[in-house]
Amino acid sequence: MATEIRYALRHIKSKKLVGYWTCDDSVKLDVDEENVWCVDSPEQAEYVRQHSTKYYNANRDTPSHNFSASELRVVKRTITIDEENVRVRLPTHKQFLRGKYGNKGFRKDKGHLKMMLELIDTNKKVHYPSWWELNEFLRLKEKDEQY
Repeated sequence: MATEIRYALRHIKSKKLVGYWTCDDSVKLDVDEENVWCVDSPEQAEYVRQHSTKYYNANRDTPSHNFSASELRVVKRTITIDEENVRVRLPTHKQFLRGKYGNKGFRKDKGHLKMMLELIDTNKKVHYPSWWELNEFLRLKEKDEQY
């Protein structure tokens, strides 16, 4: 277990931590953002509290914002990180194809399945699925618990 100390800004009126959003290379702080803006030093957080950077120079270290310094306060966040190894098993290419084109697949096509499996068996290059396709396969697999 590891502990990390970070510094953030709290919006006094809403009692929410200030988050950030990005547009192109510019970073802007706002109250209703899910990504909490944190930095390594209280001095940097205090600087940002007092000084908004112009949007064309704003970045993660010195973002822009529309707050007055009196609306924000610097807070210390202690984040505890509990890590453990996770065993992850992705389906083989054949398992994925059977799940995608087989009887219970989201694109039932026995002819295409046969052709793709033959290509794999003859060592032809068949692209592994995109993340979207794999995610759809895993979602269906979770429903059915079968390949």
